[in-house]
Amino acid sequence: MARPANAGLQTATANAVAAAEAGQQAAAADAVAAAAAPQVVGASAAADTAALIAGAGAQFAAPPAVTLRFCSVDLGSAEKASPAAMAAAHALGLHAAATEAAADDAASNRPASSVPLTVGDAAAYRATSDVPLATEAAAADRAAGSASSGRATLLLAGSGDGGSSFLIVKLDAPRLADPESLLGWQRGAEERLAELGLDGAWTAQLQGELPPGVKPETALAAIARSFTAKPLETYKDEGTYSVSYSTERLHRTIRSGSHNIALQAAVHRDTTNGHWRLTVGTPLITSEY
Repeated sequence: MARPANAGLQTATANAVAAAEAGQQAAAADAVAAAAAPQVVGASAAADTAALIAGAGAQFAAPPAVTLRFCSVDLGSAEKASPAAMAAAHALGLHAAATEAAADDAASNRPASSVPLTVGDAAAYRATSDVPLATEAAAADRAAGSASSGRATLLLAGSGDGGSSFLIVKLDAPRLADPESLLGWQRGAEERLAELGLDGAWTAQLQGELPPGVKPETALAAIARSFTAKPLETYKDEGTYSVSYSTERLHRTIRSGSHNIALQAAVHRDTTNGHWRLTVGTPLITSEY
């Protein structure tokens, strides 16, 4: 069966993130240029993340891993965009730690805005920090030693030849222990980035195993019902199921052919243990299934 039309968009987005985080700035810039920007109507990104958690969270065997990602493109040269990136890192409470030379500064808690960086052939900037993701509402989890934390990362990258740069802010949480704390971080990040004049698009993604005995088709059907979603594009092979949907429950869409996709869900069999892994993203999955 042919791969869905949105596979190209997904691959471009995933390649951009992977290349940028590996320090391959030119490749990352090319991949970003190949990816279409999500179209936004109405509600905040945090509202869409809340809807994603509410609509898909019950399908996982355990609290899933969460990835929130903001991407702002066409920022001019990386050198010119560096002050905005440093200001964003400072506003988000992140500390520079992209190179060994910057590690000592991060360890001494110097503000990120004080450490300009160069990666490869491009002016670039990276800052990162741990983010507690458990509020008073998660006191029982903390007492049991199972409260979650996440890792926030900011990356500015460009082609290195004076071309346009892009900014990525990402939060990775290995376990969704307290949704409200996660959403609070995203709301704050949205506000701070907007105050700095950084326009961009957010994506949100959940990933974890299906409960034992639950079939991929059953999980995907449950997600479609939960979002009152209309299937648009499907892909299936021996170990993978993928469906993209339109739904009025979510406000961020990406164009694929003649469709506006708002949600993608995929189930993949892990060849190491035979378990089915579910990934759900809005408007699109931006990592491996």
